[in-house]
Amino acid sequence: MVTPFPWASIEEFNMAFMALQVGDDAIATARKNVSPEALAALARITPRSAEEIQNFNSLQRHIGLTNKAINQKYANPLLNPFAWGSLINDIVKGDFSRKKLKY
Repeated sequence: MVTPFPWASIEEFNMAFMALQVGDDAIATARKNVSPEALAALARITPRSAEEIQNFNSLQRHIGLTNKAINQKYANPLLNPFAWGSLINDIVKGDFSRKKLKY
């Protein structure tokens, strides 16, 4: 069995080995892998899973309903019995009678 090497002699191998750039330690490699740039690059090319889409949609729906309940400043006037009573009283009094429009 023959194993080819890219070096012609042991001296060339030793020179190449000494010039070899040793990789970072495990912590430095992990920091590079979870850097914002690396994560953004992965997010651009990784497709979304069905579970991720479902979780996002559920969260958005929950946030929307929560904000609607918290930030609702005015009640629906169609459900207000006092507004209906006021409208009926105004109609009975004739406040909404038709007037001639001047053009």
